[in-house]
Amino acid sequence: MFASGFTGVSQLLATILPLSTGIMLFLLNIPVAIIGWLKIGKSFTVYSFLNVAFTTLFLEIVPITNYSSDILLNAVFGGVIAAIGAGITLKVGASTGGIDIIVLILSRLSDRPVGIYFFLLNGVIVLASGFLFDPEKALYTLVTLYVTSRVIDA
Repeated sequence: MFASGFTGVSQLLATILPLSTGIMLFLLNIPVAIIGWLKIGKSFTVYSFLNVAFTTLFLEIVPITNYSSDILLNAVFGGVIAAIGAGITLKVGASTGGIDIIVLILSRLSDRPVGIYFFLLNGVIVLASGFLFDPEKALYTLVTLYVTSRVIDA
């Protein structure tokens, strides 16, 4: 599966620019955090930062366990689990950072569900990855994004 959001953008840019994915991710998040602070609020931005910090911590300390070798099953259940996490995060007035802040602002401006923008913006990133690297992997990632967007809007 491919990364989506700013992580996916950072990975794509790191293949053509002389910067690491981590540095690129940090640089992309700076203007979005400022926009989030101005458009959504201080507490939203602080909570989003805490969410990103704790996610980073847990990714480092919780072991990755492979429960299934079926990539479609992983795509569907991965999408559900990701959506539950994103839904809880949005419910408490935060985001997972990066592109999710843009998605939330677009949703508020147009009065359309968050999941639509989540799928569209992340889908463009995944399609670019698929075009450059592995189309089949991109299709499975799109399944995950679709499930995630539907559950977020439920």
